[in-house]
Amino acid sequence: MHRSRHATRLAPWALTALALLPLAARAGGPPAMAGYYLAADLGTANYSGGGGSDDDSTFSVALGYQFTPQLAAEVSYRDLGEVGGQALSALQGSVVGQLPLQGPFAAYGRLGLTRLDADRAYWRLAFGVGAQFDWSPSWRLRAGYERYAKVEGVATSLWTVGAAYRF
Repeated sequence: MHRSRHATRLAPWALTALALLPLAARAGGPPAMAGYYLAADLGTANYSGGGGSDDDSTFSVALGYQFTPQLAAEVSYRDLGEVGGQALSALQGSVVGQLPLQGPFAAYGRLGLTRLDADRAYWRLAFGVGAQFDWSPSWRLRAGYERYAKVEGVATSLWTVGAAYRF
């Protein structure tokens, strides 16, 4: 099987993120409730490469499970808008490592596998970083940046804001 040079460049980042997950699990902080949560976000998707760039709006809905205060997993659907008249969407599974900061604030990193659907399906790695604020025991606000590995020379990056509800 042929590995693209883009996947080869992404591999060290992915391995580094996986190696840092145990450190996130050791970090101290206020205990978060273990259990399921629903999340949604809105933002901007930027597509660059192939001699140009394009922007469109994006939104996602996700179901997650918080295992510990530092570790969660999510499955999400994302509408990525259109590029060159072609509608894009994604299904993604992610591991989310959280680092509690001061009080209700935390930083997070995510690493996932994404199925991007356009004219055909592409499986790619995705990674992201962000910040979150626990507004109440049930509600969490978050903002983040996410990037997908290139598809046919085009890089996809996202800036989003959203909320999560724990139940």
